[in-house]
Amino acid sequence: MLRHGLLSQLVIACLASTAAAVVVDCDVDEHSSSAAPQGLHTAFAADPSTSIAVSFFTCGGSGTPLVTLLDQPRRQISGTSTTLFRKHHNVLILGLQPSTAYSFIVQLNRSTITSAPMSFRTASSDRNAPFVAAILGDMGVNGSDATVAALRKRSLVLNTTIHVGDVSYADDTKLPFHIEPSSGRGYEAVYDLFQTTIEDIAVAAPYMVGPGNHDVSCHVTGDHGCPWQQRNFSAFNTRWRMPAIESGAAPATSPHNMWFSWDLGSVHFISISTESDFKDAPTTPDTFFIGGKGGGFGDQLAWLERDLEHANADSDVKWIIMMGHRPWLATKSIDWPLAAPRHVERAFEPLMRKYGVDLYICAHKHYYERFSASFEGKEDLDNGTVQIINGAAGNNENLDQGKGVDEAKLLQSANYRDHGYGELQVSGSTMRWQYILSSDGSVFDEILFPSKRTKLASDRLQMN
Repeated sequence: MLRHGLLSQLVIACLASTAAAVVVDCDVDEHSSSAAPQGLHTAFAADPSTSIAVSFFTCGGSGTPLVTLLDQPRRQISGTSTTLFRKHHNVLILGLQPSTAYSFIVQLNRSTITSAPMSFRTASSDRNAPFVAAILGDMGVNGSDATVAALRKRSLVLNTTIHVGDVSYADDTKLPFHIEPSSGRGYEAVYDLFQTTIEDIAVAAPYMVGPGNHDVSCHVTGDHGCPWQQRNFSAFNTRWRMPAIESGAAPATSPHNMWFSWDLGSVHFISISTESDFKDAPTTPDTFFIGGKGGGFGDQLAWLERDLEHANADSDVKWIIMMGHRPWLATKSIDWPLAAPRHVERAFEPLMRKYGVDLYICAHKHYYERFSASFEGKEDLDNGTVQIINGAAGNNENLDQGKGVDEAKLLQSANYRDHGYGELQVSGSTMRWQYILSSDGSVFDEILFPSKRTKLASDRLQMN
C-alpha cells in the first residue's frame, strides 16, 4: 500500500494513463452478454477513511462481482448485483487504511475479463485534514467536454466530485414532438456513455450524486413510453450506490440514493431530494405531466432533522453544507411546476436556519449565481444560508440566461456566458469556494467561509 505523497501520485497517474476501458455497446447483439466491466466509479461509504464502494456495470455475464486489491497483501472482496437492462454491480470494501492509495481491478468471478488496473485513495482520518471537492450540476454527455477535461486535469488534486442532480440527461432521448434536443440513441445507451466517459474521474475520487428532475423517468416530459423499470428514479438508484444506508437515510432492505450524508474532514455534507418526499414536492405518486410519478422513499424531513441534530452535536464539524437540485433564489424565476421554488423553500429553509447550515449548493438553472446569506428572501449575514446555483457544467440544453439582478439585492455574482464548475478548498478554519471556468481553469468568483462553529466554541471556552 502506498501512502499519500509524490510516489502515490505518480502511481495513480501511471495507472490512470493505462486504464482506458474497452467500451462495448450493450445494445448490439454480439455484446449483449459481455462480462466486460464498464463505467467504474467509487463512492464514500460509512467512514471515508476506511471504507469505499466500487461500482460498475456489464452488458451481461454471470457470477459474483469481485474487486481485487493489487497491493500487498492482495485481497479479494465480493459484492452484489442487480439487473436493470444491464447488470449493475456494487462492492463495499471495509477495513482500509486512511490516506492510502489502492490499485485494483474488477471482474465477475465466472469471467476472465477484468477491468484495466485503476486506483482510488481513501480519505484522511484526521478530521482537520485539508481537502478539495469539485461540485457541479446538470452535466450530461453533450456540451460537457470542457468541464470533463477540466476535472480530468484536477483528478490528482480532488478528494471527491459531487454532482447535484440531472445526471447524464439520458431522459432527453427521443422526446415526442422534439420538445428538447435528444442526447443520444436510447436511455440506457446515453447513461452507459455518461458513466464510461467519466470513469477515470469517478474512480480516482469518489463521485457522489444527488437526484434532479432529469433523473425521474426515461422522458423528462413524463412516464409515457417508459417501461416500469425506467420510472421513479430507478436508473438513478440502480446505477449508483450512495451512503444512504450508512447515514440512516434508507434501510438495507430498500436502499436508495435520494438523500444521504457523509463527513469529509471538518465538513458535514448532506444531499437532499428537492424532487420528492416532502409537502407539495414536484414529483409525487400522482404526478402526471413533466417528470413522471415518483417518491415514496420515506420521511425525508424527519431524517434530515435527525441528521442535522447529529452534525451539530459533533465537535469536529466546522461547516454544514446541504446540496439539492433546485434553488428558490434565482433571477430566472420560471420553473415547472410553477410553485416549485416556493415549496422547496418552505420545506428546507427553516431547518437550514434552525441548525445553522452554512451553504446550500444547487443547480437546475444552467448558469452560475451566488446569493448572500439570507432567510425568507431577506439578507441575514449572521444566521442565514448562502445559496449558490452551480448548473453550468454542460448538457444538450445549453446555458440559461438570468436577469443579473434581483429585487432583494441578494445576488452577489453571476455568469450566464461560460460553462464551469465549483471547487471547495477546506483547510484549517477556512473554507474557500471558487467558481472555475471550464474553458481555461480561471477563477470567476470566490468567497471565504470562516467557521462559525469554531468561533462559537472559542467564545464558550472564553466564557468558562
